[in-house]
Amino acid sequence: MNPKRSIKISERLSFSFGLLFVLLLIIMPLTAGTYAYNQGISDYTEYSTDTLKHISLMLKNNYSVSSGIEEFTRYAESLRSEFELPFIGCFVTSSDNSQIKLIAQAVQPDEINEYIEPSAYYYKDVSPEITQLLYNVYENGSVVSHSDIFSGEYGEVLICYTALPDSNSEKAIICVGADISRAKQNAFSDALIISLIIAAVTAVIGSIYMNHISRRCIVRLRRLSENIGEYTRIKDPIIAEQLRQIEKGNDEIAVLSQQTAAMIAELQNHINKIMEISSELLTAHEQAEKFSKLAHVDALTGLKNKMAYYETVNRIDTQITNATAEFAFIVIDLNFLKRINDECGHNYGDIMIKRLADLIKEFFRDYDSFRIGGDEFAVIIEGERSKKALTLVSSFRQLLTEGSSVGYKKFPSAAVGCATYRAGIDANSKEVFDRADNDMYGNKLQMKAVRKD
Repeated sequence: MNPKRSIKISERLSFSFGLLFVLLLIIMPLTAGTYAYNQGISDYTEYSTDTLKHISLMLKNNYSVSSGIEEFTRYAESLRSEFELPFIGCFVTSSDNSQIKLIAQAVQPDEINEYIEPSAYYYKDVSPEITQLLYNVYENGSVVSHSDIFSGEYGEVLICYTALPDSNSEKAIICVGADISRAKQNAFSDALIISLIIAAVTAVIGSIYMNHISRRCIVRLRRLSENIGEYTRIKDPIIAEQLRQIEKGNDEIAVLSQQTAAMIAELQNHINKIMEISSELLTAHEQAEKFSKLAHVDALTGLKNKMAYYETVNRIDTQITNATAEFAFIVIDLNFLKRINDECGHNYGDIMIKRLADLIKEFFRDYDSFRIGGDEFAVIIEGERSKKALTLVSSFRQLLTEGSSVGYKKFPSAAVGCATYRAGIDANSKEVFDRADNDMYGNKLQMKAVRKD
């Protein structure tokens, strides 16, 4: 074998592995540090969001504008000190939210408060973004944002805005802030430590690996070449000879390429055939499963559709004929859908249908639920569990009643009916469904939600 050619191959391999080692030494610590930094900020933001919402709720439940500034300041200071927050404030807004008046706040002892004189009526203009944020607060009750109505005097902060009940026709808001810059400093320190550790570990492992490659790479390649050559000659020496003629050269890599090509060519033919057959079988199976699922699932709600419902009913009718049936129907109908469509649009009507479907899916998750009409749903309970149907309906009605306090445009209003199969009396499933439907309609009358169109 030519010594010069062997040395050149060794140098190329050394350079390639050395370059790979340098790249790993840079990329791995940088990647690990970046991930650790982002994760630290994410964890702190998530934890701070929950903490700020909790503090805002405590303030809201224990304070109102009419309670007085001193009481708020005293209570807010105790919370601010306990949770090590930069500030807690309370302010009121102008009618169009374009200005705010800070009426009370608790801040860190070293912070200078340039906005507040508790007895002064001082308004501060705010940006359109903050104006929109305040509207969202009044709409949702509580909003967490990085926006800073105090123009960054407390650094980079995460703020939770929470609306208080109106007082003297003024809209009041509690403002609780957490320091993000401190979290970034801590996250950067942790990321730097992790990066240094990863870099050190990578350097040690890489050095060992490079030493191993430099000492043994060529020897292992020669040994592997001899083993593969022996296997190839025993299996088919004619093909091996052909590949040696195609691949010119007398170095270990050239010999390895010639002999490996023989095995790869044959194995690849088998693999390609197997992959083609497997791909065809897998594609056919996936398509069959997909079409079967689409045929039985309602696209809007994700519940089972009318086709699945009819298949279930037909099966139950067979059980009635064989005297083995035991089941109950629950019929649910969304109230005020036409009114919602007329006032809010059909897209919002679809949203309310889906919200009701989500409630049904969660509450009746152990049973078969179907969408059998535009705003009509059915739940079928089979077997011994059908005896619980009336209890389930009572609980579901209570759930709907409790949610209705926010209005039918925000929480679905629905009428619910129920009927249980009576062996020897009901001739088929339709009679049971009709009784459940009549019970639902009676519930709708009680709710005064009968459609007039």
